[in-house]
Amino acid sequence: MPGSVVAPYELVARFEYDGDVRLTFSRPARVATVLERMSWRDHGPFAYAVRWEPPEPDELLAEQPSTPHVIARGRIAPLVARTVAALMPAVGGAVVDDGGFLVGPAELAARAHGRTR
Repeated sequence: MPGSVVAPYELVARFEYDGDVRLTFSRPARVATVLERMSWRDHGPFAYAVRWEPPEPDELLAEQPSTPHVIARGRIAPLVARTVAALMPAVGGAVVDDGGFLVGPAELAARAHGRTR
């Protein structure tokens, strides 16, 4: 999450072979660029971030990550999307992916079922 945060809270789900899924709640000092053009009422003053932390974080930067990393990412990606989809009805707001793009309900549902474009 860009910028500093105030009073963060975090839940961690640890998977023996696939790494951690972290759900973080905070009040960010800055919001994603795509949200700056929206009214703050459309995304709110708080941020929930759901992120995957693989067993070997350096693999995220690898041009050709290892097979175990690719398998773990494939298993975890739908779980991350399902976590976000479960959280949305309770908190509302907007969903932004790691690339900084807004994710609509249909795209989120596709990701939660392991179907990506």
